[in-house]
Amino acid sequence: MRKPPVFLTLLVAVLAGCTASPPGSVGGEDADGAGRSRALDLDGPWADAFSQAYERASTDEQREILADGVVTDAEYAQVYDAFARCLADVGYEVTFPPSGGITIQGGAPDAPDSVLQDLVGACDDQHVGDVDYLHEQVSRNPENLDEWTIMADCLVREEVVPPSFGRADYEAWFTSETAGDLPYTVDARTAEVAFGACNADPLGLFG
Repeated sequence: MRKPPVFLTLLVAVLAGCTASPPGSVGGEDADGAGRSRALDLDGPWADAFSQAYERASTDEQREILADGVVTDAEYAQVYDAFARCLADVGYEVTFPPSGGITIQGGAPDAPDSVLQDLVGACDDQHVGDVDYLHEQVSRNPENLDEWTIMADCLVREEVVPPSFGRADYEAWFTSETAGDLPYTVDARTAEVAFGACNADPLGLFG
């Protein structure tokens, strides 16, 4: 019997659904405030993040994409095409549904999930690295504004949390291991949809 599809949602930094990384973990300005990258001669709000990603990159392909401080749509597609070919070489079929994420099917019927997880991780490291993360983050937050603030503001605009909900509240929830759900004022499904929309487009840039 063919194994059922494995659904993996790719968002900011990992191969599983999650919120964007917290402030301070994705770059920002140097101590002199100029926003100049040390490893790459780049300027701008995402310069340090590109520099750090360049230093971590495991392949020349990734470094070439990151070197100019821009990840184009074509480069984003390029790394995921390579990722799909990497998994195809070991017997898995990768598709990209219109709703987002990826679907992976195939492999040995009796193979444990850990086998696929290891293969996905290896192909991601080899071909994707931080390229997808930076493409997505620069698209949703081009000025690298404070993540806690833009998420809190978006949730308030969506009217799913109290008007008083602010940066400190979102940070406390995000960084707590026992916080549970956010203090939503709506039903769970409405809250889930609103949170997903804010995580994808906290500044309302995509219409």
